[in-house]
Amino acid sequence: MIVYVVTVVFCVAASIFLIAPVALHRAMFRLGRKSEVVDGSAKQAKTGMALLAVALVGATLLALDVALPRWSALVIAGGIALTLLAVWYVVPARRVRRSAEPDPTDHS
Repeated sequence: MIVYVVTVVFCVAASIFLIAPVALHRAMFRLGRKSEVVDGSAKQAKTGMALLAVALVGATLLALDVALPRWSALVIAGGIALTLLAVWYVVPARRVRRSAEPDPTDHS
């Protein structure tokens, strides 16, 4: 029951944060504050993605716990959690770090 309630709450919260950039953009449209809109939207989207990750893992656990033994459901949900962490956070962070490094082929 706790996993169900947490999953529903995180799903709603994820929706709120992932839609929030639209409201921010609409409110600040034509005010000439593009960097403020971009920074705020990025923070809202990152928060929304984290909340969505928890909701996805919770939904997976709920569904698989009915169809499989609990240990199997936990292992698969854990694998999905690790995959989300890698694809949504680790890979982008590495690319950002790599793009911040000077290009060794640039001799200008």
